[in-house]
Amino acid sequence: MNKKIALILTVAGCTLLTFGCGKKDTGSVKDYSKYVELAPYTGQTIDRYVAEVTDEDVDLYVEEELSYGAEYNEINDRAAQDGDLVVIDYVGKIDGEEFEGGSEEGVQIELGADAYIDGFEDAIVGMNAGDEKSFDITFPTPYDGELDGKTATFTVTLHSIVEVVLPEYNDEYVASISDCSTVEEFEESLREELQQTYLEDAQTNANEEFLSTVIADSVFNGYPDELYEICKTAEESENQELMEEFGISDIAELYGEDYDEEADLEEAVHERMAICTIAAKEGIEVTDEEYKEVLEDEMQYSDYLDVDEYESAMVPDPDEYKYNILREKVLAFLGENNVYNDISEDEYYEDDELDISDLGLEDIEVEGIEELPEETSSEGAKTDAEE
Repeated sequence: MNKKIALILTVAGCTLLTFGCGKKDTGSVKDYSKYVELAPYTGQTIDRYVAEVTDEDVDLYVEEELSYGAEYNEINDRAAQDGDLVVIDYVGKIDGEEFEGGSEEGVQIELGADAYIDGFEDAIVGMNAGDEKSFDITFPTPYDGELDGKTATFTVTLHSIVEVVLPEYNDEYVASISDCSTVEEFEESLREELQQTYLEDAQTNANEEFLSTVIADSVFNGYPDELYEICKTAEESENQELMEEFGISDIAELYGEDYDEEADLEEAVHERMAICTIAAKEGIEVTDEEYKEVLEDEMQYSDYLDVDEYESAMVPDPDEYKYNILREKVLAFLGENNVYNDISEDEYYEDDELDISDLGLEDIEVEGIEELPEETSSEGAKTDAEE
């Protein structure tokens, strides 16, 4: 897989790969070696790019930490200013007619965050709660192919202003939220934690890439019909869920025009056979105790107090869940039995030419995120009022 596309899909939070593909007998480890001649998967060199922590990374983390202790005060005695959160309605018109994606109600935005098209947030600064204001915005060229260079008139109604008061960032504050006694010590600790996270992410990405390489270099001689049907059922179910999530009627809208469902399904079958065959050869398995431990760890982030109740409510297919744990264990095995070769970012991506159109995401709407302007649907500000 193109490395940049893989990372974008990860950041987007969309699990677009079929990690598991079974509804029957997937908890046990089957050896499919009679169907596959595995390429060498140990003693190899795995290229890895580990990002370096920057001052900006640390600053962003500090800002996020400060936001947890922020106070939010509704303002009625002054005009809106940069840094305030405001709730607005807006209507956008071109030549007197509303245009698609140019209007929204009850939108909360942070002034000065530059999440919207240039000039939009600036025009709201200085308004008071209850004010209505109209102003013109000219879309840049190029923009979206339809609004390029056009001038829209936006009418904004400002409903409320909230001032965000952050805690003072000093030694006393960091001592109250950590084991550190000074800002310098706190930021050094952050750097170490972030660098460890970047290292783990790099290893995960490198192991995924290496697994893909092993599968691509292996020779497959058919597959069990039962496994194929299991994978087909699971993939159809996953695609249906994704189409519902993104509000689309054809999965090709998500994966792109060149999406080949049959080829994708075959890849899923091959991955399942490779994972299970490696596990069988190396004696890797998932015990009931490990399974329960994973459930207990995940249960901590839920309202459930009993692991059996959590499993009943959140794990519709325990065998498939165990397979996903097995997959992670195989990836860890690959990382432990091969050598990492740290390379630069340019080297890591030198063979990748990313074209966002390849992702098929341009016209996909994500519903249910109305309060985050940077992720609003195509009917909201992000498409036309936002950059």
